[in-house]
Amino acid sequence: MFISMSLACLAADGAKSAAAPSRDEISAWIKDLSSEKQSVRDEAEKNLRKIADSSASAEALKAAAGSSDAETAVRSKRILKWYQIRGLVDPERMKQVEIVVRVKVSKYLHGDKHHWQEVAVLEVIQNLTDAEIKPGMTLQVSNLGWKKAMPAEECTAYLQDYRAAGTQKYYRLLNDSGDEGVSHVDKK
Repeated sequence: MFISMSLACLAADGAKSAAAPSRDEISAWIKDLSSEKQSVRDEAEKNLRKIADSSASAEALKAAAGSSDAETAVRSKRILKWYQIRGLVDPERMKQVEIVVRVKVSKYLHGDKHHWQEVAVLEVIQNLTDAEIKPGMTLQVSNLGWKKAMPAEECTAYLQDYRAAGTQKYYRLLNDSGDEGVSHVDKK
């Protein structure tokens, strides 16, 4: 057991040191934020998010946030904001969905095989869709089953598109489950 734990620690240390980019790599990624190609910009942003604990990346992004290039400035500010709020998300769950929001339940609704909640959006952490989601608006969120999946307290919700009905969009919790679709409940 001790050997396997030691090997796991060595592997983790090796992965950590292998993942530490140089200042030149960070500079190249920041330069790529203004690329003409969307895929290059997205890849650069993804790489910069992966190294959130790097002080070198935070320094470079703070400088880039004041860039005269609008795309670089906007993306740099978004990444810096993400650095600040990453303590409110589960990165593995975040990868599985397009929308991650801090919410508070406004009211519990009813449904047939789904339980519905109306939630007030407090903060948008990630929105990779074309839907406009902003603080102050309400969303309809479902989970499979009769049990209320979302707590009354402020929490982080990982949302998947459910369906659109006219201009109203409906969402479901990750895998239709409160266990997987909700985290970081504020128990204040």
